[in-house]
Amino acid sequence: IVWARVADQGSFVQVEIAEGKLQQERVLNREQPCHLIAEQDCYVETIRTFKGRAEVSKGDFVRKGGILISGKVPIEHPTYPVEEDTPKYHYFHAEGEVTARVPYYYSIYVEPDLTEGQQKAEIRRWMKKNIPEKAEILNKDFHFEHKKDMIKLYGMIETRQPVGIEKEINIDKRQSTGNEKNAD
Repeated sequence: IVWARVADQGSFVQVEIAEGKLQQERVLNREQPCHLIAEQDCYVETIRTFKGRAEVSKGDFVRKGGILISGKVPIEHPTYPVEEDTPKYHYFHAEGEVTARVPYYYSIYVEPDLTEGQQKAEIRRWMKKNIPEKAEILNKDFHFEHKKDMIKLYGMIETRQPVGIEKEINIDKRQSTGNEKNAD
């Protein structure tokens, strides 16, 4: 049970429950430096950065694991040169809101004796299992292909949804001075 409500009105009691899987998101300590990364391939629609530095813009395609908002921000010294032992980066717990269009591709094999309504019910079950509840469905593309003893249902469903999960930044002394390359 992921949600429950009890409402009583006099001698009448109404109980509502919802079942489903709770996704346990790993939340880092707000002091721990991190990036916000794409949890799946997506096309960025909007990005609002509260802490850190936006690495993508509206319309950009981002692969799964790509950085959306970086918690590693270069220190820019426009008026004087940077000394060798001076840190070259600020580190933040990246924060922001990113909304993106996310394509989901599916391929389901079903029995050939299912009616068209039953086939669509199979697609709805797949969607419920694989597409987040917060997602707004924008486009659907359905195809049916008859194979020997099965029917292949395949296509693409495009959604609009919030994206971005935290990925910890590992910092060591060499990296914080800027002497280490590719330490993320």
